[in-house]
Amino acid sequence: MYLVGYRQPKLTAPNAQARLKVVCPNQIQVRQQLESLYQRSSVIPAHVRLRQLSQQVGQWLIRELTRDRTEPQICQDFDEHGRIFWRVYDPLTRQRDICGSEREVRMWLERRYAE
Repeated sequence: MYLVGYRQPKLTAPNAQARLKVVCPNQIQVRQQLESLYQRSSVIPAHVRLRQLSQQVGQWLIRELTRDRTEPQICQDFDEHGRIFWRVYDPLTRQRDICGSEREVRMWLERRYAE
């Protein structure tokens, strides 16, 4: 058995024993444990996945139909550099904004409710 990304040492050199010590026995044990977990993992049947998906869609639909349409909408997102920012929307004024921090979102909400 070979470890992924590991090149097997040649045993012809006198320092072959030193090269063999590079392999940590824990790596082999971890790999065997991961392989046994993978082999035990079960495949979810299509009808079960379809039922789960339909339940999720149903829950989303109920949330959308029963939510308060006047409440502000705040979504967290990431830019192309992986930095977090927030998109905020006020359905009453149809005003949109982008905030770079949670503090800015709080200030936006405070201004909204102060008006």
